[in-house]
Amino acid sequence: MNSPKAVLLSNDPQVVEWVLAAASAASTQVETVSDPESIRRHWRIAPVLLVGADTASALAEQGLPVRPDVHLVGPRWQELAAWSVPLAAPVLVLPTQSGMLSSVLERRHDVSGGRGGLVRVWGASGGLGVSTLTCWLAHAAHRRGLSAAAVELDPAGAGLDLIFGAEQSAGWRWADLASAAGHIDGLSGRLPNVDGVEVVAHRGVAEVGAEAQRAIVAALSRSHDLVVADCGRSASSVGDQWLNTRTLLVVGADLAGVSAARRCTSRLQLVDAQLVLRRSRQHTLPTAAVQEALGMRCVAEVNGDPSVAQLAITGAPPGAARARRYRRQVDQLLREVLPDDRRAA
Repeated sequence: MNSPKAVLLSNDPQVVEWVLAAASAASTQVETVSDPESIRRHWRIAPVLLVGADTASALAEQGLPVRPDVHLVGPRWQELAAWSVPLAAPVLVLPTQSGMLSSVLERRHDVSGGRGGLVRVWGASGGLGVSTLTCWLAHAAHRRGLSAAAVELDPAGAGLDLIFGAEQSAGWRWADLASAAGHIDGLSGRLPNVDGVEVVAHRGVAEVGAEAQRAIVAALSRSHDLVVADCGRSASSVGDQWLNTRTLLVVGADLAGVSAARRCTSRLQLVDAQLVLRRSRQHTLPTAAVQEALGMRCVAEVNGDPSVAQLAITGAPPGAARARRYRRQVDQLLREVLPDDRRAA
């Protein structure tokens, strides 16, 4: 076996079994230790350290310095997440993310974000125009002179390429990228490109795994100034550990919208989200009331615009001047979410 050795600290037989199975798939050796004291001799030299949830507390008490390539492993996300910050370690939920663990053990797991910013857009409920906002936000970045990409992470999405009017355009979609893993380069020029924005659409694929999502979004963030991800209402951890990640939650400005937003933030753990309020004749709650109810800051308000819907029907790309108010609102939102080093562009 030529891959580097990893060290697992755990007394849980099931966790040990899952890790050894993933190591076998990666043709990698894993040394298992059960005593947190013994991890000290491995701490600085082991290429990869895996920590079971059953030993995380004892390890934290050791007061060891923070180092990269430490991962928490186990079956329960909430239990692992409780130690993610104290140990500065990402979480791998087993056996669900065994494929990602194999990539970690193979040392081909570089799915960290690149130079660009990532904006994740969730909807508290349906019908709020999340996909449309995603496309217009990416197009606004392009009009500002930035390289931009729009990615559909919602498995129930109808296809971002439809909103861009690019359903017949050549290029890779998720059907071609669903098996992606690890560090990927060379996507630019292979995706549908609409008026300067590269698009990864979900149409025609029932589900794409988290590992492929991370790999593709990471690749785009290395080659683009801004990546805008349509998360819909689905769970996604893409970008959780990355710098320059902004999370937006689109909320209807009414009582039903606030109630839906509370459920959504709890279910998806959107602790760092900022609000985008959707306005209409029915969505009239004051901004301050929504912010207070949800404990989140509102960074923009957008109105329903018949011109926007008409553009989508005719297949025209986002950003048309005749939808002036919506375009101005999206431009204002872009200024709020751009990384500091991109705002002067």
